[in-house]
Amino acid sequence: MSRNSIFGLAAGIAILFSACQRERFVDEVATDSENQQRSVLSANTFDIGCPPMSYKLFNGEKADDANLVGTVTVSNDAQFLYVRYEISSPKYYLSKVQLWAGNDYTRVPSMYAGDPRYPDYSMFTYKEDNLSTSTTVFTFTVPLKEVVEDMKILCEKPLYIYAHATLGPMPRYDVKEGDAWSYGTSFNGKIWGWYSEYKGCCSFNPPPAGYENETAFAKIALADNGYVFTSFGDKSNPEKYPSLNLSPNRWGWAGNLSFEKFTTYVAPIYASAARNDITKGMLVGYLYVKYYDDRVKVQYQMDVPYLLREVHVYLNRDKPTTIAPGQYGFAQYFDTPTSSYSNEFKLGEKQAWIIAHAVVGIPQ
Repeated sequence: MSRNSIFGLAAGIAILFSACQRERFVDEVATDSENQQRSVLSANTFDIGCPPMSYKLFNGEKADDANLVGTVTVSNDAQFLYVRYEISSPKYYLSKVQLWAGNDYTRVPSMYAGDPRYPDYSMFTYKEDNLSTSTTVFTFTVPLKEVVEDMKILCEKPLYIYAHATLGPMPRYDVKEGDAWSYGTSFNGKIWGWYSEYKGCCSFNPPPAGYENETAFAKIALADNGYVFTSFGDKSNPEKYPSLNLSPNRWGWAGNLSFEKFTTYVAPIYASAARNDITKGMLVGYLYVKYYDDRVKVQYQMDVPYLLREVHVYLNRDKPTTIAPGQYGFAQYFDTPTSSYSNEFKLGEKQAWIIAHAVVGIPQ
């Protein structure tokens, strides 16, 4: 028995999956001009067990239907906290968003030091103050290690979510700029607003006995339009790949494959290849990519004695904009580790970006 999870892309990149799924979120913005549906990635998947928690977003101190403008939805995986703002009111767009999260609400940035009744959203840790006009969806992707000391705290104590948004008026509506907070417990100060309490997801499998989990990526060849994530010069890019500039030093590879050039592609899978140096990593298996009839079959085949614990696949005509595997669009989790896994994806054209990530059990 295995567990899957779905990570929905923002409204501009709507992805259709073949079964009823739980939605997860991508770190990008959706605007009205992008609301064109694309059927790029399709797969049979199911849930990993922890549903997201959703909170109403109110523009005004009265939490009533008249002030309801949208929702804030919170979820997490083993590495990241995802906080998604979504505007449902046709009168507003997201002009600015600000977020603070932590296990101790007395540490929220405040107008008066140490007094959580007066949170100052201009000083929140995570913010975006330059969103494009008509933005209706935005997601913060926050490393868990930045908001909790360890996963035990996440399992034992709630996370306090201070989610604020500045709302811009849509041109066709006669409304003023607004301020909105996700609903929950009132600040009880001289300013209105709420913080929301989120119970984190902790149902992640430990490694199999005698194994340790390691990150692995398929290495797309430089000659076949391979790319690296890092932008940190030669020390993290010894083979001088072009860079996606997604991270100062995160290792891993992506590729822009043309299926006009070939119909089957084979890539080695390396684990623990720090700084994209395969001499420091381990060859743990191979990825097979086969194109036929507007579909792509992706198969992970591990060498003995390595085992798959998780796989994450990005397959899209658009260049990737995130290094978080949980946001690639498709994930498969295995209760029982396996040496092989394959799935088919619908692809409407013969050119696609791909990232193939895995969590691999390495014998100790």
